[in-house]
Amino acid sequence: MKKTFVIIVVITAIAAAITGTAAFIGARVTAQMQIKNIDLSEIPDGVYKGEQKYLGFVTQVVVHVTRHRITRIDVFEARGGRYVEKAKKVTGKIIAKQSLDVDTITGATITSKAIIKAVENALRTAQDKHKKFELNVNPAPKSTS
Repeated sequence: MKKTFVIIVVITAIAAAITGTAAFIGARVTAQMQIKNIDLSEIPDGVYKGEQKYLGFVTQVVVHVTRHRITRIDVFEARGGRYVEKAKKVTGKIIAKQSLDVDTITGATITSKAIIKAVENALRTAQDKHKKFELNVNPAPKSTS
């Protein structure tokens, strides 16, 4: 009985150490994630979806753009909780500044960084689709032979 208890304690300790290390590495990777600003003049009016995976969670956003301005950002995350609610405040900063170059929310740094990255991903998709559309609709020049 004593031997079984010791084995269970050791296995639990190892599992906790592995989980803690993985969480630390995931948090560090998310914290160091690069955010690149988007030229909003290249984003047509529309509603765009984006997501970012971090620490085993997925943050999804819906970004509304009107006249090359971000007018609304909706955040969806299944886990909920105080960090998510706190981090959602970063969307107000993005809208006010019309830029992704905003400070994260203290006390929810990792989650707010994931939200900013999800917004970047949504806008990057819109930008790429718009550029692709421009390439497809502009006719090739006619030869003058």
